[in-house]
Amino acid sequence: MNERTTLVGRLGERVVPWRAHLAVVATWLLMAALLPTIQPNGVGSDGDWSAQGSGQEIDGPGSVDPQDLDTTTTAAASGPELASSRKPAAAAAAAAAAAAAAAAGPTGPKPDLPPATAPPGTVVGAACRPGVPQYTGLSYSPPCAPPFEGDNGGATARGVTRDRIRVLVRVLLPGGPVVGPIASGAAGADMATVEAVAQEFVAWGNEAFELSGRKVELVIYQSRHGDWAEEFQGRGRAGACQDAAVIADEFKAFAVLADPSLVFQQCAAERGLMVFGGVSRGSEATLRDQHPYVWTLAHPCDRLVHHVLTYVGRRLQGRNARWAGDEEYRVRSRRFGIYVPDSEQYQGCVNDAVRIAKERYGIELVRFDYTPDAGRLPDQAAQAVARFKAQEVTTLILTCDPYSVVFLTNAAGQQRWYPEWITTGVGGMELEDFAKQYDQRVVDGHMFGPTDNATDDVYHGPASEPARLYQARTGRSIPAKTGGPYWFVVHMNRLLQSAGPTLDASAVAKGVARLPAATGPLGAWNYAETVDGKPSGGSHAEPTQSIEVFWKSGRSNLANGGRYFSIADWPSTEPEIFEAAR
Repeated sequence: MNERTTLVGRLGERVVPWRAHLAVVATWLLMAALLPTIQPNGVGSDGDWSAQGSGQEIDGPGSVDPQDLDTTTTAAASGPELASSRKPAAAAAAAAAAAAAAAAGPTGPKPDLPPATAPPGTVVGAACRPGVPQYTGLSYSPPCAPPFEGDNGGATARGVTRDRIRVLVRVLLPGGPVVGPIASGAAGADMATVEAVAQEFVAWGNEAFELSGRKVELVIYQSRHGDWAEEFQGRGRAGACQDAAVIADEFKAFAVLADPSLVFQQCAAERGLMVFGGVSRGSEATLRDQHPYVWTLAHPCDRLVHHVLTYVGRRLQGRNARWAGDEEYRVRSRRFGIYVPDSEQYQGCVNDAVRIAKERYGIELVRFDYTPDAGRLPDQAAQAVARFKAQEVTTLILTCDPYSVVFLTNAAGQQRWYPEWITTGVGGMELEDFAKQYDQRVVDGHMFGPTDNATDDVYHGPASEPARLYQARTGRSIPAKTGGPYWFVVHMNRLLQSAGPTLDASAVAKGVARLPAATGPLGAWNYAETVDGKPSGGSHAEPTQSIEVFWKSGRSNLANGGRYFSIADWPSTEPEIFEAAR
């Protein structure tokens, strides 16, 4: 079967749209991430991370036989022996390149993108020498690597063979009468369209990065055992670990891509599964506990706290709430509230936020803790609005899931409470698919804040990097709302290339220590920076900066000319927002 015709059809699983999955991914950016404090284990002297996961294994059902998957040359990551079948990697690389070229379809490079050719030295771009990126015309390229020749070690880990790296996307969609309609409203393009675009990005990644003779095989796995409502609340470990067992033992995967569940993330690490582009917002201490398996594409909750509180303390504290909907609030000095989940594992970062606000900036936060139970979200939002209004909160910091923002804004309209709304990037709350579902009477012209997300134009717009790459490869415009998977593919392949030919979790960790910082449309990516902004010490999350956005006229707008800020760089001047959109 042609690899490029389907991502998962040969598996007999139901393919679910990437865009719908990414809307769910957005829900978790803090909800499954505000964790209790766990002592980090530090960084090894050679630059490699030294912490290790627990190694505990959860037995899977063992009853499913995925169709048409070649597992004969795959060895378990924890087993003492690797498959012995090895062939020269140069021949495998040539065969893979020929297959990719035959399947790639027409190309039509734009002027600012290179043609998909292979000059000496790199897969795409100039000859490889110091200072030359792996590919040109696009952002976040790792340093170039010469074309691989020799023996890549074959089956160096479970899910890895001499010519393949198997990566799964686990899909666990929300449902029910409360959040189901909101999730559907954020779903975006149809299944076939998103699948085809994601396929194109994966094929590009296989050609553009030096993967030592291997190609990524992406499989979409519809969760069999996970319970969205339970994992949303930080529970559901049994089902999440059963899913991890299926992925590891039956599908023989090396990694999982873009998973939003902290519960599953822990199960995956215990099974020796890599997680690339995790977006659960687990704390850095927890990520070190899961080392070397989990690498994220979102701020850990402790980095998020430092960004949000620095922004609030420098830019807003001590000034009038000039962008509140209530005219009386606009002439009052700001009084801040914060809406936070009450689950035990979320309280560590929340408590840090409250402490930093008071000790560093003299802010006494009016705090409402809610239970992340989907059925209770509307009633709790109504109670919170009543309390915030009674205590004359002018400015509400939204450290919650975007579903709760829907119900908070609805309740605010019903109770005639019109504050400023400070977005934080949690759950992609400021992105248009969610924000258009808020009560526009209370948020339009009144919602703004820092985020490590960009705007929808950066992810999906016709001038976005994904759109330009898609146009260059296919000669066609990218379908609407389908650019998101591109950034996960870039992140994953940066790590795979840096790991080198002997691919396993330890090699990925060593490769991360060698990756230099890079910049692009999503700000700086730099594994060396700590979560509180120190230049060295490291973290397991690539993004380090945040951007300021504001909601006006039914869309998210970039402030400051789209500049990204490191924690220490947030200015002490008042934001210049809303007027820019007029």
